[in-house]
Amino acid sequence: MEPQLSTALGEGATIVTATRHLSRALIRQYDLKQKQEGMTAWESADILPWDAWINRCWLAIEPTLLNPPVVLSDPQLESVWTELIEQDIDHHASDSAPLWSTRAAARAAIRSLTLVRQWDIDIRQTNFSSHDDHRCFVRWLRTFENICKEKNWIEFSNLARLLIAHVDEMNLARIVLVGFDRVLPLQCALIHAVEQAGVKVTNLAPRGFIDPVRVHAEFENDLSQWMAAGQWARKKLEAEPDCRIALVAPDLARSRDNIEYALRQTLCPRDIVDIGDRASLPFHISLGTSLGDQQIIRSALHLLGTLSHHNVSVDLISELILSPHVHGSDQERVERGKLDLKLRQKLPLLANLRPVSELLALENNYGGEESCPVLADVLATTHQLVTQFPARSTYSNWSWYFDRALSVLGWPGTVNLDSENFQAVKALREQFSRLAELDLTANKIGYDAALNWLRHRLETEIFQVEETQTQVEILDVFESAGLDFDYLWFGGLVEADWPPRLNIDPFIPISVQREFGIESASVPGALDLAKLQQKRMFASAREIVVSRHRYESDIALAPSPLINFPTPCEKISIEVPPKIDQLVNLQRPEQELVEDSLGPALDSDEIVLGGTSLIQTQSLCPRGAFARYRLGAEPTLDNQFGLDQFERGALVHRVLELVWQSLENSKELRAIPSVKLEKLIAKCADRASRRYRSASGCGEHFFLSVQRWIVSTVSEWLELERMRAQSFEVISLEEPTNLELAGLDLQFKIDRIDKLEDGSLILIDYKTGASNSIFDWMEDRPFSPQLPLYALSQSNTIEAISWGQVRLGQCRFIGLSNRYEFAKDGADGINVKIFERQLDFVEQFGTWEGMLQHWTRTLESIAMEYVSGDARYDPRNHGVCTSCPTPVICRNGDRFILDQN
Repeated sequence: MEPQLSTALGEGATIVTATRHLSRALIRQYDLKQKQEGMTAWESADILPWDAWINRCWLAIEPTLLNPPVVLSDPQLESVWTELIEQDIDHHASDSAPLWSTRAAARAAIRSLTLVRQWDIDIRQTNFSSHDDHRCFVRWLRTFENICKEKNWIEFSNLARLLIAHVDEMNLARIVLVGFDRVLPLQCALIHAVEQAGVKVTNLAPRGFIDPVRVHAEFENDLSQWMAAGQWARKKLEAEPDCRIALVAPDLARSRDNIEYALRQTLCPRDIVDIGDRASLPFHISLGTSLGDQQIIRSALHLLGTLSHHNVSVDLISELILSPHVHGSDQERVERGKLDLKLRQKLPLLANLRPVSELLALENNYGGEESCPVLADVLATTHQLVTQFPARSTYSNWSWYFDRALSVLGWPGTVNLDSENFQAVKALREQFSRLAELDLTANKIGYDAALNWLRHRLETEIFQVEETQTQVEILDVFESAGLDFDYLWFGGLVEADWPPRLNIDPFIPISVQREFGIESASVPGALDLAKLQQKRMFASAREIVVSRHRYESDIALAPSPLINFPTPCEKISIEVPPKIDQLVNLQRPEQELVEDSLGPALDSDEIVLGGTSLIQTQSLCPRGAFARYRLGAEPTLDNQFGLDQFERGALVHRVLELVWQSLENSKELRAIPSVKLEKLIAKCADRASRRYRSASGCGEHFFLSVQRWIVSTVSEWLELERMRAQSFEVISLEEPTNLELAGLDLQFKIDRIDKLEDGSLILIDYKTGASNSIFDWMEDRPFSPQLPLYALSQSNTIEAISWGQVRLGQCRFIGLSNRYEFAKDGADGINVKIFERQLDFVEQFGTWEGMLQHWTRTLESIAMEYVSGDARYDPRNHGVCTSCPTPVICRNGDRFILDQN
């Protein structure tokens, strides 16, 4: 700490700084000085930033006023401006429209209001513009001042003006200003009033270095620039462990990610392997991030979002179930994961917690795999709290409900919080209190509106981890004011960023802004301020590196006009960061090849699931069958709006099953009138679709269209059935069947079995897809082995097997018949060929019985592969696998769920 400051503090002076960062830095320096002098206890240094000093002065004079005004907080100020803008739009639509977001307009207007106060601008007495936005702002400002006068309110940015009138009551001692690049007009007015009251005010200039060493460097891109800066800082720390280093960027928000990545790589590379508490990093970034961007805060918002009276996204419900911040998450982690998978298949995209609670209660009663008793208790208690939510209430009430709901859910959890998360939780609790302040300025609102306000506040609130004593600081130009360092790296000096771009206020005429000297509104003003800040920085360290990058996304960048980069520039080497395996001191082991193409054989008492799908998957690729049916690795199938392909196929299956339960045979089909048949189909469609209505997320109109589609499709299909040559009786629908292949007991259902007059059977498998071919049955590894498996399971004579392609506009029978013609003459759409007329089949199998024997051999061979534990990655026909249900395990990038229809 500079001797002048130490002396001033010893004399009872108050140090007022331009930034909070400088205030904290000077307090640390003062405390360190006391320790070095052997002190064990001392009074805290009277050092505080300008805003905090204004607030202290206000608290000093407030008790002396007869009717002190209420100082509006930031949420209150935004609430007032949002409401007055909404009311203004109703009365002046021609000026204000279109304002798509009144809240965003309010935030922008508040920034304009702050400029008006800071620069002591009387908008109404200036040569004002006729622009709609400018007229709106003047009108809004007039309304705001009238509201404040009526309700005795004042905003913080106008508090200094009130202090000027009561400066004698503040009882001030000597004041020392530190770190002010320039003093704003309102600050000047207050300082002048303080001096007129007899208080000594000193604006302390930085000490500065007389002749610092300066190095110029250029780099290809922004990341390589900051990687070099990190290596440079590391070397300085190795040479001088107690030195102080600063990295300054003119656009820190844009470069922040690159800087943090580079410093993690170079200053603390182990953090790449073991990510720890941000507060423990050996560097500190002064620019905070949105409080709402913190993971633990996002979790809280997601939890609160599920408590809405309205249906919410199933993703929010999933967040609640899987959240590590909910009671019992550690002990029910696996069960909650399974519950989430089941819910994603059952719930529509929009739902609430009621079906979750019902499913939990069912699972808990039966002790299923998804049994989560702790979660069930949490949701039951939460539901009781939600039922107490009023339709509308005050912000303070909602603040209490938010806090209470998170506590009931168990947030933030039982895991010990690191410093960063602890501070984030504390900041959220503070925001609950800030939300309650809105009772002063806002009316009662509903739960969703209150939660939106909270979410908005968290998104706009800047969260900064409390500073620890670090030797490397990352700052923007403004926050570097008043600080000195041993070494300083000033990087990112390209024309687009330094001097900074103009930032012209939208609600104040540009002529007015330039008339009052607002630097960000004019090129000369911005240039003069940047030169002043640059001169100050160049005197704040004994060694300085100035750098720029030449390219950004292959676009050439010009250097800053304020820096004369020589040609050629200094070359600063960039060392490659240590590799991760070096960081954890691992010796690279000798590679060991593990054969993973053969798993354990199937136990004789092991339950076999999958039926025809198991043989189909094994036929397509043994690795997929092993992963899915032996390891239980199933793809995650999320629900979606409407009906997916599988659900549409299942719905058609069910409708046909109900129709044939009513008709029973071809005689009844041919006898029933078309109108009556359509009514029967519609009735069956309505009954079959009930199970999908709640989970589809769609209303009645959607299912009316689905019903029309089903009636048309099934009617077309039944017209085709009427064209069959022989009479038949439907003797089985969805018949459970067993088939043993190579010791593998398969259980499946046959869609339909018809019995002809001579007692022979016809097997039909419904398909709603269009890719169905009988020639697949000639393969050793068929793509669709369902019908061959059906045929092998029957002891009676099989006359024909056929796909029933039930597809609107493309209804077909596609199959093989042993002896008889399947269709009447001229019947389109019945492509069931007599075996003897299919030369390819005759050449390969000879007879119908030969084909059945071929199926027995090939399907038993496929079953034997599965029984023996075959887990080869061997896609069908040695091609590219496009049907793997478990691509992660198979290391295959494609993903295509098998058509089960």
